[in-house]
This record gives sequence, C-alpha cells and structure tokens, in this order.
Amino acid sequence: MGTKSGEGKRLHCVRCSQEFPARGRQVTCSVTCSELHKAAKRAIRLASLPVKVKLCTDKSDKAYILDRIVVNEDTGCWEWQKSLRPQTGYGQVGGYPHTAHRLSYMLWKGELGDLLVRHQCHNKICCNPEHLLEGDSFDNYHDSVEVHREAAAKLRGVPSLNRIAVVVNGVAYASKVEAMKELGVGHRTLAKLIESELRQAA
Repeated sequence: MGTKSGEGKRLHCVRCSQEFPARGRQVTCSVTCSELHKAAKRAIRLASLPVKVKLCTDKSDKAYILDRIVVNEDTGCWEWQKSLRPQTGYGQVGGYPHTAHRLSYMLWKGELGDLLVRHQCHNKICCNPEHLLEGDSFDNYHDSVEVHREAAAKLRGVPSLNRIAVVVNGVAYASKVEAMKELGVGHRTLAKLIESELRQAA
C-alpha cells in the first residue's frame, strides 16, 4: 500500500528548533511558537517602515507652528501646510478659535487683544512673525486696497503712490511701505504722522 507524499517527514520549528511532524505548510511546532513567530515577523515589518514624526500638539509652544510650516526660500514666508479655512483661505488651527498666523504672532510677539493681524507679504498662509503686523479694520481694508492698486499701477506702467518717498519725523523713507515697516505703524497712524510733518513744514 502506497504512502502519501511527505508522510513521516519531520521538520524543525523555526521558533524553538524542536522537531515536529510535518503538517502542510506549518513551520512551527505549536500554537505558542506560531504566535511568537508571527509577532516577530510583524515587529520586523514595522521596524522597516519610515518613522512617523510626532507633531507638537501644545498650542502654547512655538514648535506647534514650526512643525506645520515649510519655509519658502524665495520669499521667506512660513507657509502653513495643514488645513485652511474655506471661507478665507487662512491657516486653520484645529479646535482653536484663531487662525494659524494669528497664533504665530501671539507666540512670538505677545497678546493682541481686539487688534487684527495683517500680512505684509500678502500671503494668506504665511505664519512668519516677521511678515505680520498688528492693526485695525481700517488698516486691513487699506492693505486690500493697496494690493489692487499696486496691481493696477503695474499694469498701467506707472509708479504706485505707496512707492513714493515720504518724510516722517524728519526722516526720509523711500516709500510709505518702508516707513510703515520701519516705524511699525499702520496706514492711519502713518497718515497722521505725514500730515503732522506737512503742517510743521508749512
């Protein structure tokens, strides 16, 4: 009477090296060795995967912003890489009432109260505190007007008013934009300073 192929064959367990009767594709001698073998294979597979960086979740830590931005080398903008508010396009901070750029301003420069945070770079997803200024709704409105005015002037090939030199407190600035940046003021305050300068010169 013939015997089945493999009948009587013995193998060594891949886990404990103990001999056991060959049974199909089984490579371990017992259920215990089988589970240990599977666990070892799983650990090896997981170890070969790329390490997932754990992002900072503490919104009072500057690392929260730094973990979620990419620096644009051409503009210096810290561009937010996470979700954006659909209505405005600004960076969205999960479970937090403020936008990403406002949170960045507060982390680096301090509390704002009711003031707004404006982008000097006009890049809505930028969180670089050096590109951010505080201001009110009047300043924010004029920022928007300036962007359109600059674009229109560029199309017409004429200089923008914001690029014309101004004198404030006896100091000459190449443009209104430069004066606001150096003095750390908004449009309304700059307008008052220029008006005061002109009044004194009259």
